[in-house]
Amino acid sequence: MATARVTDTQVVRPRLRRQGRPSQHRAAPPEQAAAIAQRAGVRYLLFTHVIPPLPLEALEGPFLGKSRQIFHGPIQVGHDGDFLTLPAGTTEIRRSNRLKTFL
Repeated sequence: MATARVTDTQVVRPRLRRQGRPSQHRAAPPEQAAAIAQRAGVRYLLFTHVIPPLPLEALEGPFLGKSRQIFHGPIQVGHDGDFLTLPAGTTEIRRSNRLKTFL
């Protein structure tokens, strides 16, 4: 008797298509993410994997839209090389950029 192995990907993708949803991941718009973060009590909101990437830092404000009015903590758009550190025993969040270290 022959058997066939079905991977999780083969099972999930057709199911998503049948429900009318695309099989690829879709991110929330910045305003929606800010509202969710505010309701959840998040202390720091960092947007990563922005696609397409913003070619200029000056475009971060328009990208964020009204997010700063919705979320009352720090909001930042991530960049290549960004590194967040959460020191033990503190509530501090440190952000540095490992690529700029070498420039």
